[in-house]
Amino acid sequence: MTLSALPWLLSIVHDAHPGGALSLAVVGERVYSGGHDRRIRAWRVAPGARLVAAGEAACAGAVFALGAGARDDELLSGGSEKAARSWRCRAGDGGGALDGGGALEPRAALDAHTGWVRAVCAVRAPRGGAGRDVRLSIGCSGVR
Repeated sequence: MTLSALPWLLSIVHDAHPGGALSLAVVGERVYSGGHDRRIRAWRVAPGARLVAAGEAACAGAVFALGAGARDDELLSGGSEKAARSWRCRAGDGGGALDGGGALEPRAALDAHTGWVRAVCAVRAPRGGAGRDVRLSIGCSGVR
């Protein structure tokens, strides 16, 4: 996906969330958006540069932050539910809700915060090294 597609993409995902989209991330071939509606929506780019809904997942609060995880199939989220979460991004077209063939599966809840989570990120451990993947979230209670 190129930056020239950004205005077109933002218009579509913003309107898909009542109250507007608050966050956006790209993981692999998918685009993910989060909003006030407590949903993470998965999108795929179809032939002819069309954006097609490919599934969604419900969250406990507004989704302020999305980011690529340390794994190729991982999405991180954070928001007003005061916790960062890890999701598995499933391959395929999805097409349904989380429990009906959608594109996301909950993987784990990460460290809790005392307030809203504003940012999430991940760093992959070097291949063959002794280190481990690191996932960070930034919220009202600091970096976790």
